[in-house]
Amino acid sequence: MARRWSGRSWWSRAYLWATHQLYSEFAWAYDLVSWAASLGWWSRWRREALEHIIGSRVLEIGFGTGELLVEMATRGLQVWGLEPSRAMHRVTSRKLGKRHLWVPRVRAGAQALPFADGSFDSIVATFPAEYILDPATFRESARILRAADPSTGEAGRFIIGGLFFRIGRARGHPVADLAVVGAACSPIARVQALCSPWFQIELVHLASRCRWWEVATPLLVLERRCDI
Repeated sequence: MARRWSGRSWWSRAYLWATHQLYSEFAWAYDLVSWAASLGWWSRWRREALEHIIGSRVLEIGFGTGELLVEMATRGLQVWGLEPSRAMHRVTSRKLGKRHLWVPRVRAGAQALPFADGSFDSIVATFPAEYILDPATFRESARILRAADPSTGEAGRFIIGGLFFRIGRARGHPVADLAVVGAACSPIARVQALCSPWFQIELVHLASRCRWWEVATPLLVLERRCDI
């Protein structure tokens, strides 16, 4: 039987505690720890989110060590970054400097986004913290995303990757779900319930297989509702 690591288990609490440490004094180790925990697939999962971006004006919420900011900037996107952690801003600044890139960044939370209505075509958040379980995050995200284009009907998009990742045997049952956010119930079900006043949701499952193990994480594509 698969063992589920919900937000109420001590395993998940320990995992979340370690994550908080990686966003502060151990920010320098975040990329290495993430790579090891995901069996080497962390960066690939983040890049998969970019395949669902629409338009050129993109905001990344919780940019962490800035890997996606670098990727989006090199693709020529008009990208902004938002991150509350001072330590992550320092790591990202060094990373951008080494590549001679500049990306506008703000230190703020997702529940009160310091941007005007309709500022962005897409928002990206990968491996988010607890802010993703706050309805204010979705209300604010819908506000700063563009309304539907009259000619195409296409509205702004919020892409969320990595609410949890699953580790299992390549030919067997899942071993565990590692919750990135501390939801007592399914993180996907919780996000679906919270975002419904502002977004319509599509779920994309990603899976990657190595010799002995299969690792997977969900990718959620949220379309801004046209009736708000």
